[in-house]
Amino acid sequence: MVVSPFSANFNISGASIIFFMLNVFALYIPIFLYRFKYRKILVRIDGDAWDVRRLVKLLDFTILLSSLGYAARFFDKFVVRGVSLSGDMAQRLEAVQDTSGTAIGLVAAFIFPLSISAFVLAKYIRVCNPLLISRTKMALIIFLLFLPAIESSLLGKRGAMMTLVVTYLLVSAWMPDRGNISTVKRASILFAIAISFLVSVIFLLTLRLDDAGSVVWMLEIGRVTELIKIDRDLLYWVSELKGLWRDLIAGILGIVAYFVHGFYEYCYQYDQFLRENAQYGGYTFWIVKKFMAMLGVGTFDIDVVINVPPRTFIYTTLFGPLYLDFLHGSVLFSFLIGLLSCFFYHKSRKNIFYLPLYIQFAIVIMFYPVVDMLTMFQGLYNFVAAAAFLILGSSYMPKRREYV
Repeated sequence: MVVSPFSANFNISGASIIFFMLNVFALYIPIFLYRFKYRKILVRIDGDAWDVRRLVKLLDFTILLSSLGYAARFFDKFVVRGVSLSGDMAQRLEAVQDTSGTAIGLVAAFIFPLSISAFVLAKYIRVCNPLLISRTKMALIIFLLFLPAIESSLLGKRGAMMTLVVTYLLVSAWMPDRGNISTVKRASILFAIAISFLVSVIFLLTLRLDDAGSVVWMLEIGRVTELIKIDRDLLYWVSELKGLWRDLIAGILGIVAYFVHGFYEYCYQYDQFLRENAQYGGYTFWIVKKFMAMLGVGTFDIDVVINVPPRTFIYTTLFGPLYLDFLHGSVLFSFLIGLLSCFFYHKSRKNIFYLPLYIQFAIVIMFYPVVDMLTMFQGLYNFVAAAAFLILGSSYMPKRREYV
């Protein structure tokens, strides 16, 4: 965090830093070894490997399942739970948090993320034969992909938008559309998307903070800045700005705080967490316990899960939740995540049905310095949906020939 304008306002132990770096090493060593073994990495899109028209039928079924998942999700949220979109962002967020989900919402949460798999499959089909998917259908698929971002934006949340934009870019990079688009034009399009995303995130951040008070206020006494402090000269300079420029610069610094605070929170958690409170999977994989409780097996209380860490409603990087579960054994799970990402990457080069799972692992690794994507932003739900798509696709599609 040397280049960050934020620094810790508490004493960070050497042990916490060392263990954090051990986790980073464990996460990346399988990836380095894989790249060393397979130095020439090629991703081939071979339309003759599948019956593409049969893939279109599979795509239509996946779209249908995802749409039904969204319908069930919104029915649960707005009809069964009675959540209203009236009021400001803070009021809407409080209304959602004050009502508990039902079995309908839980099942829907596993189904609607199939929109990611539908987007992957649609991109593959368009690369093989662009005429098989109309622009209208592609627009519908992209709308379904970003629908969780639209929903969360109404609550002032930015995480879903962030992960779905990254998902879109990763899939597009894996399977770029055919056509006479120059490298400069592609780079310009990606740059425009990135700038639009940044502006949207800043806009959402300023709106939410305006509801709570001052945009600059968050830089000093916001939740994510309780363990870090901003350079005083920089804070004074920002506070002296006027209007839009103040909100823009404060918004950018707020995003920086959002991205860097996880490391400091992890170090604090490492030193403060009582080892006898280890959850052994109950924190990272709480969704399993919730699902079993819905089936009448055991009990589940989300408040118990929320209050496990020393500090709540903050991020502690990828490794924080793993440490709450497995203590120093979390290094093995960091290694396993890196290993599985390599496995699904390798399989995705040969079989498109593995790609949604690889995308999920790639996102987990990309955001490891900030947040555990296994527990946040539909993380495990997305993994389950991607695994279901792999099983569905492999069962439905007769493989014509293998390609490498």
